[in-house]
Amino acid sequence: MSRIHIPGAAVAARWNTHRRYDIAGRRMAAAFFPDRTVLFVDVDRGIEGWFRLDADLASLVYDDQDLRAEVMRCYGRGDYREPNHPHYDTLPALQASAKEL
Repeated sequence: MSRIHIPGAAVAARWNTHRRYDIAGRRMAAAFFPDRTVLFVDVDRGIEGWFRLDADLASLVYDDQDLRAEVMRCYGRGDYREPNHPHYDTLPALQASAKEL
């Protein structure tokens, strides 16, 4: 897992879950924005989504590990929306970053 720079994001990271959906594993990236929105991509499964954290939970997202934990929790439970992301303009940067893994 590594931290990345996404304009406007408070925290952004990319990681590989190493689940074998593809020869590359499962490469993901996510960004957490000041409006409590989290945008994420799973480039190997072709999934992109977003969700908004409540204020109490958002105050606990300090770093890339916290971000990854929240993304995997929401993604695994299907607690996200697609498409029409609030920060859609950052999606290409997230996708490109995840593909670098």
